[in-house]
Amino acid sequence: MSFAGYASEAYARALSFAGEPLHLPACGGWVLRRAIPGTPYFDAMGPYPLFACRDWSRLGEDLAALKRSGLVSLTLVADPFAPLTAAGVTGCFDLARPFKRHFVARLGGDVKQIATPHHLRNARRGLRRVQVNVVEDPSSHLDNWVGLYGELVARKGVADLRRFNRESFRQLLAMDDLVMLRASREEHSIGYRLFIQQGDTAYCHLSAYSRDGYRDGVSYALSRSAIDHFARTLTCIDWGGGVGAPDAANDGLAAFKAGWSNDSVDSWLLGAILDAGRYAQLSRAVPATQYFPAYRHGEFGQGAR
Repeated sequence: MSFAGYASEAYARALSFAGEPLHLPACGGWVLRRAIPGTPYFDAMGPYPLFACRDWSRLGEDLAALKRSGLVSLTLVADPFAPLTAAGVTGCFDLARPFKRHFVARLGGDVKQIATPHHLRNARRGLRRVQVNVVEDPSSHLDNWVGLYGELVARKGVADLRRFNRESFRQLLAMDDLVMLRASREEHSIGYRLFIQQGDTAYCHLSAYSRDGYRDGVSYALSRSAIDHFARTLTCIDWGGGVGAPDAANDGLAAFKAGWSNDSVDSWLLGAILDAGRYAQLSRAVPATQYFPAYRHGEFGQGAR
């Protein structure tokens, strides 16, 4: 049986550049098996940006199997809507703590009850300058998307897992659960936003805009259009979290997302030590840190979700 969105095999395969996809048969999720640099050992992490599965109550069974497989550790950022407490998930992990606050638009009512007047005013201005449409065949926009995302990577100096390659994007845009919104002016694409549909929620996945797109306010136009589109069939949009350290002050992206939201939920960071002896050996020379796993401290910058 196949599953949707971040819990799907198709999504895990799209991240094969970051690690070998491993299926967790009991809970129905996927993780990525990765070599630990400078060692003959392996650990695993959940797919970026969120781990999701069919049955959270059975994740413990999969952890037991991963321990027998010889992996050193497992790290996940859980779907913020996951029933972690009810399913007893946190008790299965050595580390379980709130990671990032996700901003959420609960749909079904007047948009004025979701978004701020400032954001709605900017959206009206943006929609006078650009056209926004839902792309019927996202794969046909692969070249345009890769080009705009490449500009984003260069402009922001992205040097972590978010440097997705073309093949990853090719697989992503072919997913049935992906929705692409396009902003254009005079038939030229100046901005895109990608969403992953999972259950009754649309997860804001990635965005990229040209210089003209920033000038024309496409971020506001795309956000308003997303609310109008998903309100027809879904109950909420998860815009994700801010940039940098969780809940950092003066986070402009978090403020932007909050302006399109009428609720918020926490994602949780979950870490399991699968081989205690090996974990201690690899972490012995690492200065005290809250990073998990400790032996990978400094590997990634903070993600944008």
